[in-house]
Amino acid sequence: MGILRAKVSTTKDGFWEIALLDLAISADGVDEVSMLQNLEELLISEYHFSLHFKQTPFVRLLRNPSDEVKRSWTEGSKSLRALNLPDDVRQAIAAVMRFDSPNFNLDTDPSRSVAA
Repeated sequence: MGILRAKVSTTKDGFWEIALLDLAISADGVDEVSMLQNLEELLISEYHFSLHFKQTPFVRLLRNPSDEVKRSWTEGSKSLRALNLPDDVRQAIAAVMRFDSPNFNLDTDPSRSVAA
């Protein structure tokens, strides 16, 4: 199973923010549930925009996290969250991330969450 890594933080006004580490995409929301729903909507939209413009979905969003982020990822506690995505979106993410299966989770690390 593949895992999308993310950093979650909260702002001074209480909004939740999430930034994926391996894809250049982020979302926010008034709480964790709305933040995850907004992330799902962004991923689905990106998939459809890419297809409309005859591009491979998610390839242009790939990024390589810094060595510091890679090292720190092994420390601290993490929480898995499931994303509710259509099969075609899951398959596209799995392909570009080179996951063995389109079944993957979102891995967040609340211990590094900071107020922005």
